[in-house]
Amino acid sequence: MAGYLTPGYSHLHQALSELGAPNAPYAWLVRWLGFVPLGITFLIFAFQSRRIFVNQLPSWLFILTGMAIISAGIFPTDPHGRRDTLSGIIHAIAGISLLILLSVTPLLLTFPRLYRNQPQAWLLVFSFLMGMVVLIFFVMLPNGISPQLIAFHQKILGAYFEIWYPLHGLHQRLLLMVYFIWLFVFSYFKTK
Repeated sequence: MAGYLTPGYSHLHQALSELGAPNAPYAWLVRWLGFVPLGITFLIFAFQSRRIFVNQLPSWLFILTGMAIISAGIFPTDPHGRRDTLSGIIHAIAGISLLILLSVTPLLLTFPRLYRNQPQAWLLVFSFLMGMVVLIFFVMLPNGISPQLIAFHQKILGAYFEIWYPLHGLHQRLLLMVYFIWLFVFSYFKTK
């Protein structure tokens, strides 16, 4: 909603974090009613799901995910997603940590030995496939900062680079959508 109400904001070209930047008109709402409550739900899920695992690794993955989201909310990005202030740098570190956690969690939860009661095989395959899709989205996420990553993307995408690269916002939303579909299916079938 904040994106639709923010003049000039593009869901296709701009990251979600830019809605929480200090110069954004609804920054407070996005950060304190969006990021922080979402992070808290991950912490609650981590503690509620502990009973289905034989060790603490999965719970810690969800705890760290929640903490990264909360940190991204407490420390807003700088305008235009830059890293000019300490807050912008902390936000970037939290964001990268979050993306790494979103990429590896579904993959790590494909190991049957982590569960008290082994999940059905289809759920492990589903977790692996969704984890691979999230990982690919993470690797291919447009990044205007790393020249090596930009060169890698140019090589992989060829002529499509100029079309795809400006679509950072869409790419980020697709990555999050795939992860949340996985999390919904995983939590529904594994915590029943």
